[in-house]
Amino acid sequence: MRWRLRLYCGHVLERTSHYTHKTLHNAFTGATSCPECGLDPATIVGGEAIGLEAEPKAARVPAAPSAAAKRSGRPTKADLEARVGALEAEIERLRQG
Repeated sequence: MRWRLRLYCGHVLERTSHYTHKTLHNAFTGATSCPECGLDPATIVGGEAIGLEAEPKAARVPAAPSAAAKRSGRPTKADLEARVGALEAEIERLRQG
């Protein structure tokens, strides 16, 4: 969950908390540190929930199954080989990144 917080020192910042925290004080226990002026703890005097933190785009878009997989419920050998190739490419990208 993304929150926009107004601190006692006057600064406004955005912070992330676990999505199960439904109130501001459950998420941050009423205080946090200010990265701009260094006040620690800085009392939270106001805040609002902005929304859920976005997931990476690749994680949200599932791969479309082929027509053969839709018919039989099982992917074809070509589908599996393509999926393995895509996963190996992603592993390599993650190792280098």
